[in-house]
Amino acid sequence: MTKKILLIDDDQVTNFFNRKLIEQSNAPLEVKTVSSVTDAITFLRENKNYWFPDVIFVDIFMPIKSGWDFLEEFQQEFESHATTIKLYMLSSSNHHDDINKAKDHYLVKDYISKPLSSNMLGDILS
Repeated sequence: MTKKILLIDDDQVTNFFNRKLIEQSNAPLEVKTVSSVTDAITFLRENKNYWFPDVIFVDIFMPIKSGWDFLEEFQQEFESHATTIKLYMLSSSNHHDDINKAKDHYLVKDYISKPLSSNMLGDILS
């Protein structure tokens, strides 16, 4: 079964790197990238009947709306999917408040420091 992964990050280089890392894994995966919370919510809304992710990686710090905003909007609109999705905060922040807030949020499976690695990806997909 093909797993679907959604990457949400305003940094195009990070999205490119993570997409390539995921595509090079041996697992059957489909990857979509978006560069904002608004684009992510719109994408999920428009594709919820035929392409809904199994795994979401979301950056914390993005312009206009943050990863925290994404969690709020996702919770309001897609909470029925919350139990079937592994959602990870993927950020360069090493601030303890961000890490603890992410780990305490019931939608967030874990907090991952950038960059994503093949070892981390393997653990997540297993």
